[in-house]
Amino acid sequence: MILRLIALKARAKPLVSLLALCLISAAAFACEQNASSDITTPTSASRIADTSAGTDAGPGSLSGTTREVGVVTTLYPIEYFARRIGGDRVTVVNLVPPGVEAHDFEPSAGDIRAITNAELVLYNGTGFEPWMGRALEAADAKARAIEVSASIADLEGGEDEHVEEKVGHEEEAEEHSGLDPHVWLDPMKAAEQAELVREALKQLSPFDAEAYDAATAQLLGELDALHREFLAGLADCRLDHFVSTHRAFAYLAKRYGLEQLSISGLSPEAEQTPTELARLTDQLKDLGVKHLLVEPNISAKQAETMAREIGAAILPLHPLESLTPDEVQRGESYFTIMRANLASLRTALDCK
Repeated sequence: MILRLIALKARAKPLVSLLALCLISAAAFACEQNASSDITTPTSASRIADTSAGTDAGPGSLSGTTREVGVVTTLYPIEYFARRIGGDRVTVVNLVPPGVEAHDFEPSAGDIRAITNAELVLYNGTGFEPWMGRALEAADAKARAIEVSASIADLEGGEDEHVEEKVGHEEEAEEHSGLDPHVWLDPMKAAEQAELVREALKQLSPFDAEAYDAATAQLLGELDALHREFLAGLADCRLDHFVSTHRAFAYLAKRYGLEQLSISGLSPEAEQTPTELARLTDQLKDLGVKHLLVEPNISAKQAETMAREIGAAILPLHPLESLTPDEVQRGESYFTIMRANLASLRTALDCK
């Protein structure tokens, strides 16, 4: 009997050891699974730190299966369209910060690094960013660089002395087309820009094409609705001309059958001579102008002086090149500001 018990014990020992080994292996596997679930999905190597604000659609978090496309933009409308179309599939850096007059902007070393790290650079072009060629060269950029007004701008801007003076480089002066670059202020041309942004994103990330198409369709619908609001709001007005701080609203004026008069040229610094200002003041008196439309990011002193001379009031009219910090804080967007522009125009044009 004793010998039988000893034999049973000897045979059971390997079984116990095997059972213990299985338990240890199972515990180790469970620990490994728990540990892996706590690891944050790594962000894309192309992801750029987001430094912009003031849009309806902010940057989203990176999902476990979707790679974010690093996008650099230059002007607020392009940033807005890129965010709306790209959603959480893009990370957008807009180079011109809130409160900076976009015509005066020059890229910093940090901006050059952002361009270096980007996969896509969306800029307005048509002479608005005369520094872009230098910036792309300095960044040694591998990104696709897309000029989103190249096939859209079709209005002559006239001479702009400020552009030629500011550029200071023969090759960049030659790149300035003489066309008015402010196409986004016409909702229908803004829609064309949005479509170019969509196509650029689809080329970089074709697996997300369906999402880009859906987001663009929604945006285009909103732009068409805005266009119809302008058509209705400006259909019955006593006046057909308005006075802006700088000559940024020609596309809007043409779309809705208006005439734009301006205190300065295509850029705010392209000021008229005293003789030209005196002539404009007399013209506004003859036309019975009662409102001058002033932009938020530039000095209103000249407009205020002219307003006093002709007995006119001041109203806001936003070119949307960049937002102010207050507008960012309030969550203003392309659409809210364009509707505010419509309200100002209706007052200035004495619309019913």
